[in-house]
Order: sequence, then C-alpha cells, then structure tokens
Amino acid sequence: MKKLNILLILFLALISCEEKTNGHSAKINMPDEFISRIHTPEFEIDNYKILGKTYFDKHIADFKKINWKKDFWSEYDSDNFNMSNIEVFNLTDSRYLGISTGINTNENFQFIIGLGTHMEESPSNKPYRKIKLYYSETENEEIPKNIIELFFKKEYSKINIELSKYSMEEIEDLYLNIN
Repeated sequence: MKKLNILLILFLALISCEEKTNGHSAKINMPDEFISRIHTPEFEIDNYKILGKTYFDKHIADFKKINWKKDFWSEYDSDNFNMSNIEVFNLTDSRYLGISTGINTNENFQFIIGLGTHMEESPSNKPYRKIKLYYSETENEEIPKNIIELFFKKEYSKINIELSKYSMEEIEDLYLNIN
C-alpha cells in the first residue's frame, strides 16, 4: 500500500506539470525572467555592470541611454576599441542577445548583434558564451531595437530570418561582471 501511495504521488506530480491541449499534453511554460548588463568604455575590457532584472521597455530605455555614435568614435579614434555593449539574458533558456558597434566604413559605424547562449565552464566555473555576431552594416538604431523586441517575445525564428540578411561569424569568449 505504501508503494502504491508513493507511485500515486509521483504520478500526480508528473501530470500536474503538464496541461492538456487538443488531446496532446504540453509542458506548462515557466515565466521568462530576463536580466541585463552593460559595458561602456569607462569599464575595463570584458567587464560588465549588471543592471538587474529587466523587461522590454526598460531594456529599450537602457539601450537609448547609450550614445552609440559618440562612444564608438571616441574609442575608434583613440585606438582603444573598448566599445559599448548592452546585453540581455533569458534565465529560463540561457539565450543571450548583445548589441555593440564596429567599424563599417571610414565615415560610418555599424551595429553588431550578438545572439547565442551562456554556459558555465567546469571546473573553474568561469562563465563563457557562444555567440554568432551579425554585422548590420548600418547605424540605424531601429534594426537592433526590432531584434530586441523579437528577443523579448521569444520569436527566435523571426530573429534568425532577420539576422540571416547580414554577414556572421561565431565566437566564444569569457566575460566578467563588476558590482
């Protein structure tokens, strides 16, 4: 009888995590939780300030606070190349979106859009990420804003369609957070 009760409890626990839709069972989605961080030329290379929990409107407001053009040309002209970067991370699925800048022509910069996943490297537990970097070839802020909106909506297939228009390279790198 005790084994039957344990099996019944386990069974109820398993089915309580699913909902029935059209005769098929589907997992209930956990609510997404997003955090963001920022890197500006004032920080050492690869150091980020955690901005904390975020949502679409807050992240767009943080994006708009960065003077992308000024930061880019200041760093480019000084040969530092310590460009501003704003990132958002979905804690639920470990997806990552980062927006930075790079040179496009002698007169123009471009937005670089990074899309990837975060991982922990054992045994040192140093965080790293695998990222595909897409080069927008434009200073048009609407392009990264559109991608940010799709990211918060978890419309990853639409993001991939949009980003497939641009050249891409894949990288792995380490990052450090500062308080």
